Amino acid sequence: GMLDAHTVACVVCRHAEGLVAWDSVYFVQIALEGYEYEQSRAFFPALPAAMRYAGRLMFGGPQVTRCAVILSGLVITNLAFIISAVLLEQLGIAVLGDAVVARAAAILYTFNPASVFHSGIYTEPVFAAVSFGGCLALVRGHRNVAAGLFAATCAVRSNGVLHLIHLAFDFVDATVLPGWRAGVRLWWMRDKSPRGKLSHHDW
Repeated sequence: GMLDAHTVACVVCRHAEGLVAWDSVYFVQIALEGYEYEQSRAFFPALPAAMRYAGRLMFGGPQVTRCAVILSGLVITNLAFIISAVLLEQLGIAVLGDAVVARAAAILYTFNPASVFHSGIYTEPVFAAVSFGGCLALVRGHRNVAAGLFAATCAVRSNGVLHLIHLAFDFVDATVLPGWRAGVRLWWMRDKSPRGKLSHHDW
């Protein structure tokens, strides 16, 4: 006969539980109980918070269950993985202007050996999606959006603060370098002009 909904749910939850290993254990624990232990503080709150609220949204009830947290975590990270691949391709097109190379880069990113971490409950796919989104916004000139997305990565992983390098480079490229180039150009034109050269009467 057909399996009832409860039996199916138990089977799904049992298989999902088997995917909880390594760092995933901490993310699930934080989503359920918060930061109970000192070692949990090494893991940033964005993903566990998203798992908890998504679990409530998808499965209902004020008290989110362990199975709901795990399933919501898998949905979030796998969806983020897909989004990150799409954004990487778009970023490659925007920067390189070559759709073929951009598509190849996205495919290599998708099928690299480390992509196993993008299919489990880890911060890598979420961090990648938000980071690529920030880089794409910056390339397209949407600096406020880029700054907001880069700031959001800091709630996912501690190395999100390194995105300040992107903003600093953009600032230098947009403001400092044009002024420096204009100054050099004026100096060069002045040096080459007849008035800028010293004649023998000036000695």
